[in-house]
Amino acid sequence: MESVLWAFKTLYDKDLAYEGYRVLPYCWRDETPLSHEPRMDDDVYQDRQDPSVTSPSR
Repeated sequence: MESVLWAFKTLYDKDLAYEGYRVLPYCWRDETPLSHEPRMDDDVYQDRQDPSVTSPSR
């Protein structure tokens, strides 16, 4: 545990960790934060053409 706190303090001293606030959906019944994945439409899993250009591996 001490090494975790030391590592976190080191990151904090280098301004790589900070305190912030974020709004998360919360389930009051289960007392857990919910996943906040973007809403998926009905056509998410349809086949699509990929217009990228790649060279064949040799």
